[in-house]
Amino acid sequence: PTAGHTGTKVYGYNLTGDYANSIPEHSLTTTAINCTGLTQCKLRFWRWLGVEQPAYDHAYVRVSNNGSTWTTAWQNTAEVADGAWAQVEYDISAAADNKATVYIRWTMGATDSSWQYCGWNLDDVQIVATGP
Repeated sequence: PTAGHTGTKVYGYNLTGDYANSIPEHSLTTTAINCTGLTQCKLRFWRWLGVEQPAYDHAYVRVSNNGSTWTTAWQNTAEVADGAWAQVEYDISAAADNKATVYIRWTMGATDSSWQYCGWNLDDVQIVATGP
């Protein structure tokens, strides 16, 4: 993308091109998010993602409530070739509900030695939940 979904700022794996061949996992991790008193937590964000099918390349969304044990909330099960911003939402309640410390991590890789895609581009990240 040439700009974020909203405004000009965006997190992206490589804002000037595609991810490289044969990379290990690289992650973008949030700071701690306090979900105390929240239930039915969902992660909602806009993505522009390009990743080859998982026999070759991998993209993940993971969640943790301790910063060391990670649960996969989403992973590519096929090629993803977004051509525009797309809003997605993933249930993270098992790891996030009523937890004082929650981390979200977007991971790109590992990848094989051929075909390159744009990887993750992220904007307008939200935790949507039911409060007390």
